[in-house]
Amino acid sequence: MCDFMEENILRIVFYKSNSGYFEPVKRIAEKFTNYVQDGRINEIKIPPTEIFEKIFYVEGLFQFICSWKHTEITFNDKKLFDTHIQNLSSAVKCAKKYNKSLDKDTYCYLHEDKKEGWHCKHLTNMPRHIPSSYYDYIRKCYHWFDFGNFEGDIWIINKNLIKQKLLEEVEEK
Repeated sequence: MCDFMEENILRIVFYKSNSGYFEPVKRIAEKFTNYVQDGRINEIKIPPTEIFEKIFYVEGLFQFICSWKHTEITFNDKKLFDTHIQNLSSAVKCAKKYNKSLDKDTYCYLHEDKKEGWHCKHLTNMPRHIPSSYYDYIRKCYHWFDFGNFEGDIWIINKNLIKQKLLEEVEEK
């Protein structure tokens, strides 16, 4: 897992409910290291390593509590919605499959013969390779070589801006 992810925390807060599912949800919550119950408030803080290890339980919690009134689900203090939760689950499952993959060199390719995606098949907003035709160039918003400026006769690539755009896509997806 990426080092920059270790500082991020998935935080789930749910309240005592009359739902018949409250006790099963509480039992799932108790499987997490940082679960605290204080009166009616139940809070779980889940670091990325534990998300990775217990994604099955994270998904189970989401299925039960996402429609409960006053439930709060945040990642790095940003509110998560259903699509974010699905993306988080997909990313974890992809990483697990990568770890089990026999051919790690090609697992992250978009297709077996196409090395797109900056070594992640899900990073597709900014093509990594030079477009093979004018059509390929105009159909995407940005290419990596669009980020930079001339210094004299030399085009200097702005790697920090490329990294920023890729991190934005990671957060978006």
